Amino acid sequence: MEKQVLTIVCKINPTSEQVAKIEATLQAFADACNYINEVVEPKLTHNVTIQNLVYGEVRERFGLASNLAIRAINRVSSNRKTAKRMNKPVRKFLPTSADYDARIFSFREKDWSVSLTLVGGRERFSVDAGSYQKEKLSGFTPTSATLVKHQNGTYSINIQLKTDAPSPQKSQDVIGVDLGRRDVAVTSEGESFSGQQITNIRDRYSRVRASIQKKATEGTRSTRRRARQIWQRLSGRERRFAKSISDASWCQFTQWLKYFAKVYGVIVIAVPPHNTTVDCSCCGAKVKKTLSTRTHKCSQCGTVLDRDYNAAKNILAKGFKLLAEYLNSTVGHTESGVKSSFIAGRN
Repeated sequence: MEKQVLTIVCKINPTSEQVAKIEATLQAFADACNYINEVVEPKLTHNVTIQNLVYGEVRERFGLASNLAIRAINRVSSNRKTAKRMNKPVRKFLPTSADYDARIFSFREKDWSVSLTLVGGRERFSVDAGSYQKEKLSGFTPTSATLVKHQNGTYSINIQLKTDAPSPQKSQDVIGVDLGRRDVAVTSEGESFSGQQITNIRDRYSRVRASIQKKATEGTRSTRRRARQIWQRLSGRERRFAKSISDASWCQFTQWLKYFAKVYGVIVIAVPPHNTTVDCSCCGAKVKKTLSTRTHKCSQCGTVLDRDYNAAKNILAKGFKLLAEYLNSTVGHTESGVKSSFIAGRN
C-alpha cells in the first residue's frame, strides 16, 4: 500500500534555560549548513559525498551532536538538489529550524512529551497536544521531526508520521478547477475563490509608488532624497512580494493539493491548460480573447460565461477523458509545471 507522510505540529513550552539551548542549537545548525554550502564544491549534491568531505570538521567547528551534523549535511544536499532543478542558487540558511531523526529525537505518549538533543545536552519538553494531535500520534513511534522557531518567538516540534495512504475513491463525482491569479481558483460548478487580498496589496503598492514619485519630483532637496530612499526600500519589498506570489504560492498550493488529496483519498489529475481558455465549453468553437477580457462570448452558439468558469468546464471535459486511463494506470499523471487541475473522487 502507498505510504504518506503527515506532519503533526505541536507547540512546545521551554523554560528560559531551555530557550538558550534551543537558540544555540538553531544558530549552530544554520551556521553549519552555511559553512558546508560555502566550502563544498557547488556541483556536489550527494549527501554521502558531502559527508565524507566535511563531517568531522562540522562536528568540531560547530559543536553539533553526530546526528545533528549529519542532518545539516543532508539539508544542504536536499536544498542543492532542489535549487539545481529550479536552476537557482541555494539561499542562505537561517536559524529558524533544525532536522531530527530517531537517534536525537523521541516522542513519549504517556506524558505527551518529546526529547531533543541540543547544544549543551538532551532536553525534554511537554507538548501542547489537542484532539487532532492526540488522534494522529496515539500508538505511533515517530522517527523524525523538525524543531521550528516561529516569527512570534514561539517554538514547535513538527513530527513526521509515515502512514498508509487511503485508497483513492473510484467515484464519478468529479470537478474541474482552473487556477489563476485574479481568482485563485474557479471550479466547473461555478464556485470562485478570489485573489482579492493579493490584488489589494498590489493596489496599495501602486498608490504608495504614485505618492512617492510626486514627492521625488516636486519636493525639496531633502524630501527628494528621502523619497528616493523610501522608493528603494519599497521596491525591494514589492519584488519580494511579487516573487512570493509567483513562486512560493504556486509551489505551496500544488504541494497542499497533493498532500490533502492523498490524505483524503482524492484522485488529482493534471490537465494541460492548452486552449482551455480559448475553446467554448458548450460547442468547442475557438473564441480568442485578450488577457483583460473577463467574459467568454461565443459567436457560434451564443454562450456567455465568465472566462475562468469556461476554462474550468473545459478542464472538466478533458479530465473525463483522462479519468478511465488514470484508474487503469499504476503510475498516473504528473502535476509538475501544470497550473490547471482536474480533481476526481471529491466527497
